[in-house]
Amino acid sequence: MNLDSLSLALSQISYLVGNLNKKNYKSSVTEIYNLVQQHSLEGERHLLRCLFSHVDFSTDGKSGTKDFQAQLLIQECTALVSKSNFITLICFAVGHPLHYQKTLKPSPQLFPQIGKTLKLSRVQELVFALALRHSDLQEVQTLATQFVKQKLPDLIRTYIDPDLSQEVGGLADISIEVLHSLLTYLLQVGKDKSSTVTGVSTAQRNTFLATLRKEFPRDRLPVVLAPLLYSTNEDITMERLLSDSLNVPKGVNESILADALQEMGYGCCTSMEECRKTLMQLGVQHLNPNSIAMVLGMMAQTHTGLTEGMNLQLLPGSNTWNDGKDKSEQSKQVTTWNIEMFVEAVRDLAPHINFHDVINGLDYPGFIVKDVQCLRLLKVALLRGLQEMFPIEVLYRVWKNTEGQLSWIQQILTNPDVFCFADYPFHGVVVEILKALPEEDNREIANW
Repeated sequence: MNLDSLSLALSQISYLVGNLNKKNYKSSVTEIYNLVQQHSLEGERHLLRCLFSHVDFSTDGKSGTKDFQAQLLIQECTALVSKSNFITLICFAVGHPLHYQKTLKPSPQLFPQIGKTLKLSRVQELVFALALRHSDLQEVQTLATQFVKQKLPDLIRTYIDPDLSQEVGGLADISIEVLHSLLTYLLQVGKDKSSTVTGVSTAQRNTFLATLRKEFPRDRLPVVLAPLLYSTNEDITMERLLSDSLNVPKGVNESILADALQEMGYGCCTSMEECRKTLMQLGVQHLNPNSIAMVLGMMAQTHTGLTEGMNLQLLPGSNTWNDGKDKSEQSKQVTTWNIEMFVEAVRDLAPHINFHDVINGLDYPGFIVKDVQCLRLLKVALLRGLQEMFPIEVLYRVWKNTEGQLSWIQQILTNPDVFCFADYPFHGVVVEILKALPEEDNREIANW
């Protein structure tokens, strides 16, 4: 039976989860996370499905120290609510467990069981229920809505009552993602019929919003909450947007750097000093492999044709007003990205970045290698970042963005003088039986 790499990886995750024990826990979890990282959404989704399928959610079941699947699931759920694909992951895992899960069934005890087994706080229980309102199973949707209607009023009461709020902590202790979920539900779902749908009266809702505004005044309000808490039109400064970039959902946050650099144009990478200054203004200390991959993809695709961009002097905290004229004249002379300078600046400011992870991050929607110059820039940037041989196996694995993968391979086959498969490890084809042997130094033939 022939299996592709994704199927093999998912099978291995199933095996590792099913055989977790005290002796192999650490090594198995490490291998699981490596497989999930390689296969992104599919791996992450399958891991959660396996964990939810193995854990006993019965009312008398207790996730003790020997229940290693439950331990890993509790660990995963701690970080789950802050992920941009939280709703998709939890709905799939709970709504479609594997056949051997007999205790995770739609019933009035579904959410109390989940909360008790996974040791969720009251807020986390509510967020899980809010997410499962989007389940494709009508029964789960109904149970989730009922649970939210039952628990949300009590939760809000604890935060708007001064005496109770001291016991549970302030609203500032709740993560921004959780607050965003609660506010969105209150303001959109319960806008016109608050008490009927959410169980929260209009007076309670308004008091809760007022309490939030006290906790988050305009001068230190996370940008993502601004439209929900303050309806008046207000210009949000660039400094606020950049400083709050960590509070933006992950997928959006990763594209901010690429979008900003494209807006600024080629001039922001003319020198090491200029590039470092630009990246520091944009918050490079929070860089991750996916955001760097998006920048490299953007630079490769826009190697020519960009008009003069925004000058660095327009960024908050910049002191370049005096030499703005010189920078402008310098920018006009630049006709492409100095991609090597960008990579060097990243290595200098964020030496912890692993460029193997950056290469894996190129598998994002919109990535494409459109021409030979695009191929050339990518090769230069990645080799400069890696400081070693290119991991050619990344082009052979299964990609989500197959169009981007095939465009890269197509440009390699078309331009063997820039990048040739024969320069990397491969299983050669037996050609000795041919009457006319191919030329050994012909790189176009060697590619095939």
